[in-house]
Amino acid sequence: MRICSTPENMKTEIDRLKTTLTSNGYPPHIIKRGIREGGIITKRILQQPRQPQQKTGKTVFFVLPYYGQETFIFSQRIKKVCRKLLPRLTLNFSFRKYSTIRSVFLSLQKGQDPEKRMKKLVYKINCKNCDKHYFGETGRTRSKRMIDHKRAIRNNYESSKLAKHVYDNNHTVDIDKVETMTLETNWRRRIIKESLYTHNSAEKAFNDTKHQLRVFG
Repeated sequence: MRICSTPENMKTEIDRLKTTLTSNGYPPHIIKRGIREGGIITKRILQQPRQPQQKTGKTVFFVLPYYGQETFIFSQRIKKVCRKLLPRLTLNFSFRKYSTIRSVFLSLQKGQDPEKRMKKLVYKINCKNCDKHYFGETGRTRSKRMIDHKRAIRNNYESSKLAKHVYDNNHTVDIDKVETMTLETNWRRRIIKESLYTHNSAEKAFNDTKHQLRVFG
């Protein structure tokens, strides 16, 4: 039997799922697609002829593009809802990288300038004098964003966290050796990923957290 035995109970669970995923910054079209596909699978399973003699449950496998921690949260929520709707159904999720090695290095194979592809990304700048670091994101090329940071430090802009760290502590940041953490074309997902890196840095990042995820409490 299904635990959500009425349409009202099912709607309540789906609404709760939508609210949770939306508050954690997951794209609306991904939420709608996941719920729609889950509904199709559920309908197909319910329409199958009952086989009382069969005691083993059914296992369904899904492959999701991995956008970061929010993808894992999404898969766990889907599993929780399915356990309530169909206790005998087991969902197994696997994840594939949104950016593959092939997509990153394809420009090299075609003879393009790799620096021109270094855009729409999350990056990390380390301090040369301590273990602190700065996470940022940009939709432009990485080199152009670093020019902005150098100008901010040179002119000691009050709005720049990098400039504040440099002048308050008399430190030097290693802008010339900036690290690319991840490539991401979607602005909202870049903000979320930057915030995840910041949160997971054990308070060693001196940049602001742009997106507060409820999963962190």
